[in-house]
Parts: sequence; structure tokens; C-alpha cells
Amino acid sequence: MPAIRRTLILLAAVALSAGIARAAPGPETRPAATAGSSTPQRGIAVVASSIGREISAEEVVAVARACHLNVVAIDFAWITYHWPRTDLKKVQGLCRELRKAHVEVVAIYRPRVLLPEEAAIHYAQDGEGRVAEDHLELCFAAEDSVLWAAGWGERILSSLESVDRICLYNLRAACFCPRCRDYQGRTHIAKFFERCRGRWSRLCPSIQIGHVGIGDEYADKLDFCWPFLPVNRFDDGAGWTSGDLAAIKRYQADHPKKRITPFLKTFWEDQTNNDSADVSRAMQECEKDQLGYILWYYEWLFHAPEAHYDRKAIIGAMGGDWAKLSKYLAK
Repeated sequence: MPAIRRTLILLAAVALSAGIARAAPGPETRPAATAGSSTPQRGIAVVASSIGREISAEEVVAVARACHLNVVAIDFAWITYHWPRTDLKKVQGLCRELRKAHVEVVAIYRPRVLLPEEAAIHYAQDGEGRVAEDHLELCFAAEDSVLWAAGWGERILSSLESVDRICLYNLRAACFCPRCRDYQGRTHIAKFFERCRGRWSRLCPSIQIGHVGIGDEYADKLDFCWPFLPVNRFDDGAGWTSGDLAAIKRYQADHPKKRITPFLKTFWEDQTNNDSADVSRAMQECEKDQLGYILWYYEWLFHAPEAHYDRKAIIGAMGGDWAKLSKYLAK
């Protein structure tokens, strides 16, 4: 990309973020922070673009209440896809109702793009300097990519005044450009978290930042961590084991002041190979170890056309009352 064009893009990004900062709601409109709570997080992720369309705010709040959840994650996932398809007024209404019910609200997004034309920024390169044709990750050594990625968090905070927690999904050192080689990619991502905190705290002084990842990567830059707990059976027939939970407990012991909660990933696209018993067992084992869990994700478990799961059994494993929820989930 010509240098002049990159300079213009960078200046536009700076101007955009400055405009967001001026338009943001004041800190008095945001809820008080509850950082440092020792209560295990018990929650579920809901896809942002489905709220008010496939599922109602009333349903999500009813499930949170009936199952005694204390966290709901609003997942923007691949944000360039879901953001324009999301009814932000409906989402904000849901966030308000959840906060009234004393449920934490966390926004999740992946700072990536599906197609390269979605943003004129630096993308991750392989060892030969090539970038992918789709599902692109970023080069976090590039200023334009950092500003673009952090800017989505500013949009979320500006649009959803009830949100004061953002969790970034699985940031990986995927770039092998000259600035990212020799393990420098992780260093750039750690600095990216610092940049996010500096920018987001202007809009939300009580901001808390988390990460969904393999383990406790970047923990010293974060307020909370959601390490993956894969709930699946793979080609060799093996599923998740107690060793996975043991690793998460070690992370928790290593970072006693951080909230570290297993992120139960139940969906693997066409490679999904689990059942209701697998999901229920994972939740129950997490509860037994007092780790809590974040169940990913709501629509797949309760509204997938395949009706892959016994919804009543999963609600029971969550400690919920099926009689109160069957009107939403029985079909």
C-alpha cells in the first residue's frame, strides 16, 4: 500500500477515535465496577446480532434468572460481520435489564476481518510475506491495525452505556513479518492491551479488560481471563480431560488477584462432536472445583435447527427450572 494512502488512513483513524471520545456517555451513566469479586463467574455467551431477532431480551433475562447466572457475554464475534447486523438499541435494552437483575455484562469481539477489503490495514503475514485470502488476523506491530482494532472497543462503549467490561477473543501472534518474528508478536499484543486500556478508560474509567485464550497469556495486562476449555470429542475419540481443568486451576493459583474462568467452547462448526452429557459434565466439573464457567454459546445450545442437545438436561445441569423456561426453549 502506498505510503501516502497509509498516512491518510492513520489520520482518519485518529480523527474517528477522537470523535468517538467526544460523543461518549459520561462515566456517571455507567454502572459501578465490581472488580475483584471472589464469587465464581457462571455465565453464557449470546451472539449480539441475534438479540431482538432470533431471541428476545426477555428470554435471555429469564434464563439468567432461572439458572442463577451472574454473567452474560454479548458476543460480537467476527465484528465486521456482526456489527452491521446488530440492533444496538435492542442490545442496550438487554444490557440494562441484566444489570437490574445484578448480572454482569461483558462484550466480546474478535479484532479480525473476514475479507481484506473490509479494512485497509496491515494483516498478519506468513513466513513468505503472504496474507490470507479470508479470515484475516492482524499485524499488531502496525499502528493502523492497532488503532482499527482498539476502535471497535470504543464503538462498543459508546453504543452500550451499560457495558464496562470488554473481552478480546483469542489474540494470537499469527504474524511473521520482520517486526513480528522471533516471538515479537506476543510483545506487540501485550502492548496492544495497554493501548486499549488507555483509550477505553477515557470513555469508561471503570473499564475492565479480559481475554479468551489458550491459558493465562497476557494475564498481567488484564483484569480477567477466560481460558478455553474445549468441550468436544476429536478424531482420536478423546475429549476434554481433568488435565484441562487442572491447568486452569494452576492459572488461577498463579494469578490469585485475577478472575480466571473456564470458557466452555461447545461449537466447532462441522467438526462439532459432543452431546448433552459432555456439556453437562463439563459444567458440573467446573462447579465442583468452584471455577465457574462461561458457556459458549447460547444459540447453538438452545436454538440450533439441528436440535443437537437435550435442552432440558442442559438447563438442569445449570441448576435451572425447566418449567419456567420451557415456553422459550421447548420448540
